[in-house]
Amino acid sequence: MSRKRKSAALALGTAVLGSVILTATPATAASGSCKAGVDVCLYFNSNFEGAKYGLSGTRPHNGLKFGKGNGAGQYVKNNAASVHNMNTYLYVRVTYNSIGSNLGRLGYQTFPPGTKANLNSKMKNENAAQYVYHPGPPPKQLP
Repeated sequence: MSRKRKSAALALGTAVLGSVILTATPATAASGSCKAGVDVCLYFNSNFEGAKYGLSGTRPHNGLKFGKGNGAGQYVKNNAASVHNMNTYLYVRVTYNSIGSNLGRLGYQTFPPGTKANLNSKMKNENAAQYVYHPGPPPKQLP
């Protein structure tokens, strides 16, 4: 390859990489707010105190960090002490292990729509994921 082509290829690669880096949203961006009617709000401390993280849907907690307050910057996974299910229609099950074939088999705590509670002694600071599902009896086998 000629020197001009090498320089052009290098410049193009650098420009593409730079644009990806500038537009990427960090996976660990802190969420210090919780949306009423939609989110599951996880709190760093018991009794809904300290830093919080609001998220919706079924997802693992790894890579997420708490927002402002006591515990800010700490990872959400294995650091939540209380939960508020702010969703008005869906149940949430906070699980001991991450999403996958073993979801909830090692332990979980269920929160009906609109409820909040401290995580029980098995789940406190052992949260790994959340599974959101429609009202009614929970599924016999989680995905």
